[in-house]
Amino acid sequence: EETTDNQVEGVIEADLLKRSSTHAFYLTGVHGSVWNENGYYESVNAPLLRVYSIAGAASKQVESYRIEPDAGMKFRSTVTEMYLSEDCTTLTVFSRVYGGDQGIYTAVISLDVSDPTDVRESSRMYLSGGYLSSRLVNGELLVINAYTANYQPDFDDESTFLPQYGDGKDMQSV
Repeated sequence: EETTDNQVEGVIEADLLKRSSTHAFYLTGVHGSVWNENGYYESVNAPLLRVYSIAGAASKQVESYRIEPDAGMKFRSTVTEMYLSEDCTTLTVFSRVYGGDQGIYTAVISLDVSDPTDVRESSRMYLSGGYLSSRLVNGELLVINAYTANYQPDFDDESTFLPQYGDGKDMQSV
């Protein structure tokens, strides 16, 4: 059972810390620098999930899972939050990513945490615009992001003036 304290009855907020009766899930970031393929030093950001057992003084970290960006994408910000499903088997992570010429996206990443010692990614999709916040209200997820249409849209190409969603390659208009 998901046991995270929420501020308003019926409204679940995304957060960096979620917990069940047996485990705590803490979302943080990995920051560092690497030499890229062009010989330049660049910063690297990636969400990192740490899972802890809840056992009083015997509590300990039982898993660490780094969420890697898809090819051509880079995590751009520390605006990363998550939800834990009521049955505590799925974490849904939201993060802002940069997709090169395609711009800024909100990544929606589902992690299977049914075995908290063996976290696995189960799906990923993208929404046009950078993630700002979200709320889960009466079972409906409301996502707030910053989408801006192209300055000079091509009205024969919906992707230049309508938000898109999909796997990052094959995107559809909202």
